[in-house]
Amino acid sequence: MTRTEAQTRFELNDSQLAQSGWNVKGPTQVIEEFDILTPLPLGVAEPRTPYEGHQFSDYVLLGKDRKPLTQELINTAIAGRDYQIRAIRAVLEGIEQKKRDVLLVMATGTGKTLTCIAMVDALMRAGHAEKVLLLVT
Repeated sequence: MTRTEAQTRFELNDSQLAQSGWNVKGPTQVIEEFDILTPLPLGVAEPRTPYEGHQFSDYVLLGKDRKPLTQELINTAIAGRDYQIRAIRAVLEGIEQKKRDVLLVMATGTGKTLTCIAMVDALMRAGHAEKVLLLVT
């Protein structure tokens, strides 16, 4: 049986979010089909299609207002290498400056998973995240 995107969201994602304590229908906790404005390609003044300049997020999970991240300590027992700490600090500072895009590029064997775990740990301790979904495709 082939499901539509809406059916998949309702049958799988919504129920799993609910099991994790999120109220999918509560606009103070979850926003569905969130429109993310993106820059137009260089040299394009106006969108050529209705969706150009837009990306969509199926869900945005809203947390409580957040504590300063620049003062948050990084758990070096999780990720203690100098470059991991610098990467986490750069992301935390970016979040505090309200930057929406962050990209960490790390080579094989450099501790990407531990870096992400330490970053999430800092975000949670600072009150910037309560629940985290790590999706790898």
